Amino acid sequence: MESINKYKQVIEAISKSLNGNLITSYTQLLVVSKTRSIEQILNLYNEGQRDFGENYLNELIEKSQKLPADINWYMIGHLQTNKVKRILSVPNLHTIESVDSIKLAKELNNYCHKLERNQLNIYLQINISNEPSKSGVLQEEVSALYEEIVKECDLLKIKGIMSLGEIGNTKQFEAMKEIKLTLCKNFNLNKEEVILSIGTSDDFEKAIEYGSNEVRIGGLLFDF
Repeated sequence: MESINKYKQVIEAISKSLNGNLITSYTQLLVVSKTRSIEQILNLYNEGQRDFGENYLNELIEKSQKLPADINWYMIGHLQTNKVKRILSVPNLHTIESVDSIKLAKELNNYCHKLERNQLNIYLQINISNEPSKSGVLQEEVSALYEEIVKECDLLKIKGIMSLGEIGNTKQFEAMKEIKLTLCKNFNLNKEEVILSIGTSDDFEKAIEYGSNEVRIGGLLFDF
């Protein structure tokens, strides 16, 4: 099938981009599966893919109930605080990538306690373009938010940072890389253990050059 060939080509391209890379030694593929059918997702699952990202809560919940339990589901879309209880009901929810406020973080932490859920992985979403219309914490507020979550949210594990910047904007890639390095320096973190999530279907190879540890790819992989 064409989608399988595309998937293999992307895996190969990621591997080639890592060859000789002096910034990072690994990049994981997060398949963006929003609007995709169960069959389309299963095709990639059967090739060994386990990490899938969804933008919409209802879609994530529905798919998680119909697809294998060993899939790792990532929430990559904006999450409202009044939806927290519902998303935490997904047993194989792996990571919420769109945490951008202490209010949301506290709500997630509170419901993790109420639902007796173990540690929840999160990324901090950064508004790297400083556009008022986009979600994300501002660059200058990242360290303060990180520190506050660590102090006040005992069941949240900040695994990395992500942004939805302009496609191919290398200045934004560079800025995200520097934010990661600053966090590692300020909080004595291991650079290899902090995920930098930048890059999508149109610019993932360039993003890897700037140290991306996770690329989010959707349309490039699927037959329309």
